[in-house]
Amino acid sequence: MASNQSGTKTIVGLDIGTSKIKAVVGEITGNEIDVRGYKSVRTKGLRNGVVINIEETKKSIEKAVREAEEFAGCEVDSAYIGITGGHIKSINSHGVVTINNEVTDEDVQRVTEQAHAGKYSPSEERMLHVLPKEFTLDMQEGIVEPIGMAGKRLEVKTHIITASQSAVRNIEKCVQSAGLEKATPVLAQYAASEAVLSDDEKELGVCVVDIGGGTTDITVYRNGSMQYTSVLPIAGNYVTNDIAIAFNTPTDSAEQIKVQFGCAMPSLIKENFEFDVQRVGEREPFKLNQRLLSEVIRPRMEEIFENVEQRLRQDGFSKEMFGAGIVITGGCSMMFGSNPLAEEVFDMPVRIGVPKNDIFTGGILNEVSHAEFSTALGLLQYAAQNFDLDHPDFVYQSQVNDSGSVFESIGSAINAIKNWFSKSF
Repeated sequence: MASNQSGTKTIVGLDIGTSKIKAVVGEITGNEIDVRGYKSVRTKGLRNGVVINIEETKKSIEKAVREAEEFAGCEVDSAYIGITGGHIKSINSHGVVTINNEVTDEDVQRVTEQAHAGKYSPSEERMLHVLPKEFTLDMQEGIVEPIGMAGKRLEVKTHIITASQSAVRNIEKCVQSAGLEKATPVLAQYAASEAVLSDDEKELGVCVVDIGGGTTDITVYRNGSMQYTSVLPIAGNYVTNDIAIAFNTPTDSAEQIKVQFGCAMPSLIKENFEFDVQRVGEREPFKLNQRLLSEVIRPRMEEIFENVEQRLRQDGFSKEMFGAGIVITGGCSMMFGSNPLAEEVFDMPVRIGVPKNDIFTGGILNEVSHAEFSTALGLLQYAAQNFDLDHPDFVYQSQVNDSGSVFESIGSAINAIKNWFSKSF
């Protein structure tokens, strides 16, 4: 993380998706983030969030970072990287410890560590986050900040998120080979959700559906904190493939058609509009009607939303639990007609989630204030909230290190808990 004497830090948020890698460079000063540069590049080195071609992924990351740096007019040496894929696991856990009359910093660390003890295999899984939901002290529930309170028995409810060690290491290797010495892994859907949700939505109950290229990520917030995460291996690339097969066009052309002319609801297309489509091979392009394109797109988009609804129902969530409705974000959510189709499938209010502008500034902010950049901007926001301002040379590498210790030091434990308090209440 590049920094200077004025206390600013310049980092890059890297959304490493299946079809695109998005890099956004931000300069962090206190709680404000000046967005300096960005770049989005196509890649074929990943599948469903997992590296399948390490050289292709390295080249794509290096290109995205280099061109974002050139745009920003500065260099960075640190990245916060979004992690997604079917290897992501999450559980809700509970920890309890006895204390000596008054809750101390060490007690908070002990009870948080106790909550995740034995819940994962360090040799196979990387602990990404241990997110506290609430504390209980001597049977008094719903405590926000227990430090300094008197009692004998301290409990905590947490949401624990892990990822495959090998999957994370392969992505870290690609990032570091691009010249970024420090790479901090963050759950991609956590970053995206924090970027697009309001505190009221988190409190009332909301489900975020992040539709990327290779995966659709589901996140549920209730009572102010994250309660549930899940990943589905069906997303925007399925729509692209359907277009390529239906109209005998190359995949790159199908992606371009989807982005430029795609519509999730044929009934919204009013005019008999046609456009040229490239064929596979050397054959002449042909004219395609936009409504016909939409009739190919709708079934797959409908299937994505139906899969989300089924997964939520299967895991015990009913629509009555989401007082704030559904928020869709990610590149595929920007397709015309996605919002009304989602409302039809979920039978509840749906909005498109774009990054909040309350902490972001910069002359290019309007260029990245779209659902496509929710994760990348959310990673910058996460970095700002988890960087130790009192010790600018200290960088959080992870909320949980490889040895299984939840925090790297007592000081970082308390800073992380205080950051959670300030964000949640």
